Parts: sequence; structure tokens; C-alpha cells
Amino acid sequence: MCHRNIKTSHLRGTFLLNWESARFDHPVMDLIRFFDHEIGEYNPQSEQFIELFSNYMEVNKLTVQELQYFSIYMLSPVSYIQIVQDYMRGARKENMIKSMKRIQHAYRKIIFGLNWSYYIEKEYESLNLDDLDLDT
Repeated sequence: MCHRNIKTSHLRGTFLLNWESARFDHPVMDLIRFFDHEIGEYNPQSEQFIELFSNYMEVNKLTVQELQYFSIYMLSPVSYIQIVQDYMRGARKENMIKSMKRIQHAYRKIIFGLNWSYYIEKEYESLNLDDLDLDT
């Protein structure tokens, strides 16, 4: 069961509040939504989120493929490019302040994605020589 709207404001200790949007989905989707929302905020705790992720992995083990899927989503520049294209076409429906907030949110997400993918590569994708079958 996925919460589908995880935010720090919906956390009380280790409990999640507000389950009205819940449905069955892949657990990575909750992580994607959480990071997407929290990373875009002003002065995000990006490094702290990355540092604490090992605690999450102890309880909710994800495969390397799931971690890569999450990384790909966090690295996606689509929203950033869309905001810039809208601005260049003059298709803004909002004032300059709101536009700047949206582009900063998208930029923070990309920067986090770069840091995140480096962390995943370093911590979870490293080659373990003990697993290699060297007899063949």
C-alpha cells in the first residue's frame, strides 16, 4: 500500500497521517513523490535525506534496479525544460515570482538527482568481487 502523498508534514514519528490518497503501487513511487516534494522546498535537507537513506534500506530493502529507476526519475530534466520553454514562448500563466519558484524547485531536483545517483552508485552498485564466479 502506498501513501501517495508523503510529506514531512504527514509524518508523526514513524507514523504516516492522511491516507485518503492511498492505493496499491510500487514503493518507489512513494519515495519519488516524497523527494520530489521535499527537495524543491527552499533550503532542502538534501544531504540529510541521503545520509538517512541507509536507515530506510535496512527496513525496506530495494533492489539495484529499483534504486536506478528512482535515480532516473530524479535526474529527469523534463519539468525544468518545460518551465524554460513556457517562459521563452511567453506562455506564462503566473507572475515572475511563481515562475522563479517553479524553476528553482526543478533545478534543486536535478542537483539532488546528481548527488543521489552518485550516492547510489557508490553505496549500492559497487562491484562485489566475492560474488564473482572466477572458476569459469
